[in-house]
Amino acid sequence: MFCSATAVAEQTTQSFALEELIIYGSKFERSILDTPGSVRVIDKDVIEKANITSLRDVDNFTPNMSINQIGQIGTTSISIRGIQSNPFIVNRTAVYIDGIPFRDPETMSLNNIDQIEVLRGPQSSLYGANADAGVIVVTTQTPPDELAGGIEFGRDFFEGRGTKVVRGSVSGWFTPELSGVFNVDYEKGDSYIKNIASSIGESGEIRDLALNGKLSFYSSPGTRWDVVGIYNDLNAPGLYEQEFPAINRQVYNARYANTSNGGRKVGRFELANDAPKKTEEEEWLLGLGFEHDFGSANLNSVLTYRHKEDHSFGNDLDLTGLSVAAGGTLVKDEYWNFETRLTGSGDVISDWVVGLNYFQHDKNRQLSTLAGPGSFADFVSAPEQRFDAEDVALFGQLVYPLSERVNLTVGLRVEHSERVIEQDEGVLVAGPLVLGFPAATKKVSETVYVPKVSLDYSFDNDFVVYAAAAQGYLPGGFNLAAAATPALAQQFGEYDSEELWSYEVGTKGYLLDGSVFVSSALFYIDAGSWQENRILTDDSGRVLSTNLITSDAELESYGFEIEIDAKFTEKLSVQAGFGYVHSEYKDLPFTSSQNLKGNDVPLIPEFDAAIGATYNFTERLYVRADVNVTGETQLNTENTVRRGIIYLGNVAVGYDTSDWSISAFVENIGNQRYATGYAYSNFLFGNDGTFYSALNTPRIVGVRAKLNF
Repeated sequence: MFCSATAVAEQTTQSFALEELIIYGSKFERSILDTPGSVRVIDKDVIEKANITSLRDVDNFTPNMSINQIGQIGTTSISIRGIQSNPFIVNRTAVYIDGIPFRDPETMSLNNIDQIEVLRGPQSSLYGANADAGVIVVTTQTPPDELAGGIEFGRDFFEGRGTKVVRGSVSGWFTPELSGVFNVDYEKGDSYIKNIASSIGESGEIRDLALNGKLSFYSSPGTRWDVVGIYNDLNAPGLYEQEFPAINRQVYNARYANTSNGGRKVGRFELANDAPKKTEEEEWLLGLGFEHDFGSANLNSVLTYRHKEDHSFGNDLDLTGLSVAAGGTLVKDEYWNFETRLTGSGDVISDWVVGLNYFQHDKNRQLSTLAGPGSFADFVSAPEQRFDAEDVALFGQLVYPLSERVNLTVGLRVEHSERVIEQDEGVLVAGPLVLGFPAATKKVSETVYVPKVSLDYSFDNDFVVYAAAAQGYLPGGFNLAAAATPALAQQFGEYDSEELWSYEVGTKGYLLDGSVFVSSALFYIDAGSWQENRILTDDSGRVLSTNLITSDAELESYGFEIEIDAKFTEKLSVQAGFGYVHSEYKDLPFTSSQNLKGNDVPLIPEFDAAIGATYNFTERLYVRADVNVTGETQLNTENTVRRGIIYLGNVAVGYDTSDWSISAFVENIGNQRYATGYAYSNFLFGNDGTFYSALNTPRIVGVRAKLNF
């Protein structure tokens, strides 16, 4: 079933059992009503029946949340309530899977998931620097009492192409003290966007392997040790990690089909790039967890190391079949994260948590360019750029009952951050495009205090009203940037920290004898120092820099969301949500003579609405249908590219038994085509009559068959 601040988990005859739903994102493991804030939860039933297999599917079920992507294998950017994330600034929405942080979740696959929580609004007092907009908390299923497993086979079809999918899992208890869960996902097939002008004969293919597992050892009553391992390997011949088809393909074909693309016209989900392309990504993670129950308090600790390496060739800078210029990127990331927290409850303070967090990120990047035709061996590498980040924080939060019905929640995080950049002087030459970056060795540090406070009032434990105020922040840092002149590179070499305040009031509770759960919230967010992504261009639209971050903008966002979750009969459950947000710049110096004050923030829809329903014909046969409507959306900072209203529909039907199951689904029934990321002019030719952006997935028709044992 689909839950939210409007929802719950298990049901009785025609009502929801509130006490069964635990919100892990609060770190108190409290009920949905006892969590003073806007929370959306998608549970196991909807995850399986709606075919939610990645984080990119979550925004279809969460009003005032948008997840944008640069291509099928590109970066995932998560925005909530008008607080925009983009691929070049750390996500302002934190993502945690079983307590492990993923600041760049990208195409993280989801398998054996119990529930997904979306906590809207800043959660920085508990989760730190990249929780400006909110937090997504993913909780995996606990092992069953007996050893069990399953294997699933699937086929997806789209645009005359397709993919094969294999998923498997084994979980259970191996001894009375040792349990485990192991998952494997493998996908092989065509990319959603086909390249019709590849110089290496590869139109786009994806081979993606994901392995993960967890062993839990109970050394004594109340004491558990966890060992976690994750491995992901992506190989995509014919694809650059960021692909930019033309938004208006009619204009593009009229200009380039005969002059640059050999008479070929791109189709609805096609592009024409001659640059040799391939992307290889490898990631692995090891983690150690410890939990001990003292009776009156619980100690929980987790230590993780994550290594990630991305090597991608073929950013076709002219975006046509001409052999002019292309770029490549090699990025190596290493992450260390340690958190320990003590949680308890009592008579005077009903719930409390104190903790310590340490985070370290070491990033190495090496850009490369290809001028004219050539192979992968002809890309010329620039000197390596290095960036290090280190954060140390103490945090605490408590719930103090002011009366039987009124609770006061206060939280505070004290965080010290350091940022270091080291780079040698270098030049990037890509045909007519010449960019350079200066030598630099710099360090900046700061200490911040991040508070949160809320009040909630309960009406007979069935309805709650609350008010909350919270601060969010992002540390400042340095740009790993190349620009047309040394002066530009120096001017935009550093940016300051970001700070915002969020205020909200909301309600949630039961109606109609418990058969309907409803929640609503009003919010206002003010960011006095906003980190904005920029690519410098000349008057004709040609690029003068790689991606830069500036910090001289101001932003405000306000709106509301309302969500309803209803179980009308034992067979029919319905969920609906609507969100409205207005997010604009209060100040945005764009050039020396131009300020974009008053412009809408890009990639933030004006509204979004969703309704979904599951109907169980029998205990085994079901049908699931979802409809989503997304309002008009600006696609660039200048507000010169606007995406219209989008209507999407998905449907799935399935038959489940204890031994096997089979399902079929159609996603994007109308085969809508629209931009999903920031819109750019042609990188080399400038303003050519259209813009370029990542595209959505086309209509997908899929089937799944699963055997259980």
